[in-house]
Amino acid sequence: MNGAGEAAPRGARVEVTGLRVDIDGATIIDDVGLIAPPGQVTALVGPNGSGKSTLLRAVYRACRPAAGIALIDGRDVWRSPAKEMARTRAVVTQHQGAAADFTVGEIVAMGRSPHKKYLQLDSRRDREIVFAAMRRVGVESFADRPFTGLSGGERQRVLLARALAQQAPVILLDEPTNHLDIHAQLALLQLLRELDATIVLAVHDIGQALAYADHAVVLAGGRVAAAGDPATTLTPDLLLEVFGVRAQILTNPLTGRPHVVLGLPDEKSSGAVDIVHHASAG
Repeated sequence: MNGAGEAAPRGARVEVTGLRVDIDGATIIDDVGLIAPPGQVTALVGPNGSGKSTLLRAVYRACRPAAGIALIDGRDVWRSPAKEMARTRAVVTQHQGAAADFTVGEIVAMGRSPHKKYLQLDSRRDREIVFAAMRRVGVESFADRPFTGLSGGERQRVLLARALAQQAPVILLDEPTNHLDIHAQLALLQLLRELDATIVLAVHDIGQALAYADHAVVLAGGRVAAAGDPATTLTPDLLLEVFGVRAQILTNPLTGRPHVVLGLPDEKSSGAVDIVHHASAG
């Protein structure tokens, strides 16, 4: 990754075809297909329960699909050796775990494991990459602190540092801005845009997808409802159909990026203040 001591390979292509995942007898996603272009940010958006997290889990080998195929750089993620896949994609999930007895530095250093033999000690180069990754996300001062003593937002930043230390060409993130304050959310999204990697992230904030993604995939009811450039895909008509909200797409005067203003379909202006939700588009 940029800033982690050496240039990582440009991002790899992620391709999913005909993917179906069943959990406890229920089909969660069905016949899902998508392409995440290499070196770009692809946002998975959709209502809660639409299948965003399940799709990611199928791609990073946490939830085996009942049908279909997921490829990274042309390699079937479920047929390739686990260590090979660990060198190909890094993962940042919502579920952070306890990580008892590990310091922040030790957590981030785990990102180097796919590049080493069993029980091989960290080299000087490994330590340089780990420190650079922590510095990149602003957690270098936490290196000796226990992971369990951090706030949720701090933990999320540490897990991102671990992903950077992994130096994989693909990074998969499940709602990475959860638990972060507004400044940290925008800083993280800007950082993701600057990385030399393919980024695939599930987000619930439509404004974040509009402002920071190069490509958007909209899921509804476990299927792909639309995909393409966020500015032309996340239209008011689609947002009304999929999310049940009125929308107006504007230009953020501070950044020049797209910005969405949302309201309920039956919500009317009071004549004084029109109470709508302004999605944080940065």
